[in-house]
Amino acid sequence: MSQRGTARANPTLEANLKVLEGRQPLLAARLRETMRPGARFRIEEKETPRGSWWSGFFDRPFFEPRAALDVTPEGKKPVLVLAGIGTPRYLVGILNRIRRRQIVLLMESSLPLMLFILESVDLFGRKAPFERFFLPAGDEALIDEALRAAFGHRGFFLGGLFDVHPHPGQAEQAGEAYREALRSYVGRISYQMMRLGDSAEDTLLGFRQMALAAPSILFRESLAPLKGRFKGYSGVVLSAGPSLDKNLHLLKGMEERLVIVAADTLLAKLAAQGIRPHFVCALERGATTYEKYFRPLYEAREPSLASIVLVAQSVCFPQIAGRWPGRLSVVGKESINLDRQVIGGALGGVVLPSGASVAHMALGLLAYLGVDRAALVGQDLAFGDDGRTHTNQTAWDGTGGVERAQQRLVVPGALGGAVETTKVWKFFIDTFEEMIPKMPFKVWDCTEGGALIGGTEVRPLADYLRGVGRPPENSFSLVGGLGSGRGEEGARAARQALEALEGTFRDSLERISRGRGLLNEIASLGIGDALPGRVSALYDLLQGLTNANAVLAYVGQSYMATLLGDEARFDLREEEDLSLWLRSHEEFFDAQERSASVFLDWLAYMRASTLSADALRDLGIAGPPEEAPIRSALEGFLARAQERRPDLEETVLADFLLSRVDPVAARWEPTLLWALGRHFHGEGRHLEASRLFQAAIEGFEGRSVAVEAAAELLKERAKALMGRDLCWTGHAHEALVSLANAYGYAPDDGEIPLLLSELLRRRREDLEDFLIREKTEANRNFLQSVAEGLSRDREALEGGGEAAREVLRRYLVAILEEKGEPLPEEA
Repeated sequence: MSQRGTARANPTLEANLKVLEGRQPLLAARLRETMRPGARFRIEEKETPRGSWWSGFFDRPFFEPRAALDVTPEGKKPVLVLAGIGTPRYLVGILNRIRRRQIVLLMESSLPLMLFILESVDLFGRKAPFERFFLPAGDEALIDEALRAAFGHRGFFLGGLFDVHPHPGQAEQAGEAYREALRSYVGRISYQMMRLGDSAEDTLLGFRQMALAAPSILFRESLAPLKGRFKGYSGVVLSAGPSLDKNLHLLKGMEERLVIVAADTLLAKLAAQGIRPHFVCALERGATTYEKYFRPLYEAREPSLASIVLVAQSVCFPQIAGRWPGRLSVVGKESINLDRQVIGGALGGVVLPSGASVAHMALGLLAYLGVDRAALVGQDLAFGDDGRTHTNQTAWDGTGGVERAQQRLVVPGALGGAVETTKVWKFFIDTFEEMIPKMPFKVWDCTEGGALIGGTEVRPLADYLRGVGRPPENSFSLVGGLGSGRGEEGARAARQALEALEGTFRDSLERISRGRGLLNEIASLGIGDALPGRVSALYDLLQGLTNANAVLAYVGQSYMATLLGDEARFDLREEEDLSLWLRSHEEFFDAQERSASVFLDWLAYMRASTLSADALRDLGIAGPPEEAPIRSALEGFLARAQERRPDLEETVLADFLLSRVDPVAARWEPTLLWALGRHFHGEGRHLEASRLFQAAIEGFEGRSVAVEAAAELLKERAKALMGRDLCWTGHAHEALVSLANAYGYAPDDGEIPLLLSELLRRRREDLEDFLIREKTEANRNFLQSVAEGLSRDREALEGGGEAAREVLRRYLVAILEEKGEPLPEEA
């Protein structure tokens, strides 16, 4: 039998293409190009007793067995990938047998085969309980488009929950193409999930940092007047790779003809070498960046900082921006909806293309400024010949860094051959390769070493600098055009926008309440004819909740992916499945309610920030901070807090002042450190609280302190160490040591067993996270036995009596014995 496909369209094909143009326009355009006038493809089928040979789609024919037409895809995950779509009768048969899936991805490398399906099958008009998307093999742009269409509004976590059903004939004929497409799919999903951050909790903590930075976003300098102002200039991104010493010296004396953006790691090195960057970028969220890169320079009062503009992400550790003595602009990430909506929208700030590293952010800043071209210098993203990870005169002293302990990968080198990198650095390379095609200029790689970054022109820095002319104006003069903070009118507009956002989250809480009501109805109905209607209503509500609040949807996408997976996994006609399904949805609404409440609290904090302009200016919002008046103001705040609960405006001012000083490094009085630690702990800032409590403990050494007070301070430190914070999971062992010391002072304190029980619960949670990832059965069995032992110890603590005392002896008294400390009488 022979069939002939031509460029002549038919109603079915046109209807399918119209839908496809709305979902996957790049693919639709590619298919229409394949249909251009005069284009023809010939399809031939040769039947045999066992099936048919099909030709016209690949270099060689493929075989479609008759037995494959009656197979139901295995698995119950919400996403099904059909690796090879086969012929119309094969695909229709498969689609008709699919049950309880959310999304079906039609992975195909042959455009003529796609057209054959589209002209033969009403693919998108036919009703089905799942959505269908083509996943083109072999084209990264089309794969990215497919993933955005399928998961952009659902969350990329869902894309990681998939089964694969291969077409047997196509897998044999073009198996490597489909395997490569599947690897690409998994890689792109993993990349998107890495970009999202660690968890919903991580996002909420990031939002807290954004709120803490609101006064600076609102009232410090703005980059906005500099947008596009640097046409005619060449830009340089300076990073701290081990190759930097090859050519850094070439920049000296060239600064006023360039626009130099440096990574924060390089501040000390550039100061030592007398090279002045125009901007320095800070992006990392953890305290390590402040402690290693910034604190030493602040303590040394490095004079060069005053002439550099710091561009810091809102999630950075507060003292990075707060203690900066020069000009400052706090920004957000353009790729994150939360940043665009809150920083770029409500607060009227700037969001930059920022990728995942400070170098990505620096490149995005140069694009924002409008330079003609950009050079990457010191951007090795690979180990140096001598194993170094960083250049010298940096915080890592040329050889350090966590990268040395990571598994190494081999990638192409910029100068040819191969170099060693890490998984994280490879992710940074991939991010550059995604960013560079979107840049409005050519990107040169002038590192003169390191890994190859696709899309760059690899040339020596000397060649790049030879193309730098004499611009009409000193580039530092243009940087002086930074905008001032928002005035009263701008603050009022921000306040109104924040109030609108608060209304959105209150609406979400109302929807969550309605969802709980539907769950109660479903639970009371049980299995019966009315159940499907109520379940359908619940999913309509969930979709409405997602559509009405993109920020909450972003935070909850991992939960939503789990729910969608549950919908495919559970059979609601079974009592046990229905009970588990109800529980998973109750947990989802609990999590969303907590998230919405956290957002509302910090939105109110931001709104209070809009009212603080005059007070902030009176206290000194910019310039080198003066410690004495700040300390006096904080002492007054804490004294008033003893008499009444501070209002939000007072709290905003106190937090801003605390970002301007470092009480630990300054060795303030231990009683003041203790009080400030309590303030931070009350805001959920557990890392900062734990360090203040530890500094207070050290400050009390050699002084007379009441036993009860000593035990109380040690308990509060233990509580802080048990907390979670941004890029910090607490410190369980240090918390245990602090509890042991408290027990040594106050063995009869009834709170200590409760705190130990909570610590054991968190330890079990951590073990369960390891269990999920552990693949070795022996290790799983060991971790499971440890987790069960922790549960038994918790039960003993909660039961009291001798069993509880035995647990206290094993965990707390043992630590005191090991340290040679006096033992409590009860021990």
